[in-house]
Amino acid sequence: MSEAAAVAMSREEPRTLRVDAISGVPWVAGIFVGATVSYILLRLIFTTVNVGPYPLMSIGTMLIGAAIATTFALAGYWPLHNVANARVRATALLLISLVLAFAWWTIFSGLLKFNMVAFAFPIIATFWWFIAATSFVGEEAHVASLPAARRTLLNLIIWVGGTWLVLRTIAWIPPFWFGLVQTLLVTGGFAYLLRGVKQPTKSVYSWAVLVFLTAVAIALSLAFGIWDSKASLGPWAIGGPTAGWGIFFGLWCGLNYGLLALIQCWPFSLIRQPWGSALAVVAVTAWCAILAWVAASVFGLFYADRATALLEAQVWAWHTVFWGFCFALLYGIGSAPYLWAGQKTPGTWEDLDAPAEARPAAAER
Repeated sequence: MSEAAAVAMSREEPRTLRVDAISGVPWVAGIFVGATVSYILLRLIFTTVNVGPYPLMSIGTMLIGAAIATTFALAGYWPLHNVANARVRATALLLISLVLAFAWWTIFSGLLKFNMVAFAFPIIATFWWFIAATSFVGEEAHVASLPAARRTLLNLIIWVGGTWLVLRTIAWIPPFWFGLVQTLLVTGGFAYLLRGVKQPTKSVYSWAVLVFLTAVAIALSLAFGIWDSKASLGPWAIGGPTAGWGIFFGLWCGLNYGLLALIQCWPFSLIRQPWGSALAVVAVTAWCAILAWVAASVFGLFYADRATALLEAQVWAWHTVFWGFCFALLYGIGSAPYLWAGQKTPGTWEDLDAPAEARPAAAER
């Protein structure tokens, strides 16, 4: 969500953090329930209809489904923006997102016979990069004055056209920054550190930070032996994830923004910035690593072959992305404005230094 949207929400009376954080806990549990149900259903569907490799079809449906759901949210829930009941509207958009994603990959792989192994992750990763670059990191500054539906339609042209162009030239934009950007956006880490910096300079600084932190994450993964330095990712000489790291990455993307948004970043929001965001980055990474190990062990009970167990665990892990994003963006869970420790206005840090700037002017008068 852009900072402008957060400021608009701040016109409401801030609610008690403890109450809103607790009310989001059942929805956090819902991420795991939803991921398990959709994993089982899509496994049955794709192994039956046989329109493409089941693991990639399942992962692709959930990740492009999450992208479509995000698009609806950014467009102000158009075309169902006039539906009075918010829960009915959210459920309808959730189902539409799944159907559209399912149809896209079925046509792409089943009807048009494109190679999912070659194209699935490049399409997903690159499309999500353009969403992040324009609407989250970019804060929609290039179309800020336009109505939500119109600016999202124009952004969609950039997303689709940009993805096609990248796939035709440099193959794809690797997605390993995605876990980091989620934490730094939902906790307000970028908003705090870059307060007062205007777009597009703000985006340049943000991506520089993300590249640095991603390099650190890959270096640490190499040190722990969970990153394959010999793997090839098109033109990118950065190696590639092992099967175990793939499970972690799926959870890192799924139990990050969605989970923190649902509980309003508690308890990290009780810690002043920038330490609150920094601790959140470490904590999210830690709990996803632990859950990845647990998931691999659990799936090992159902699949005797280790490689199959790791693959199935990874497919399940990616399903958490869809549910976390939908609960936060479509259902609006955790969206009530609240104050971070040291914050003056919910949703923004731009006024943090205002008194200090105002004092010289007052002295002159």
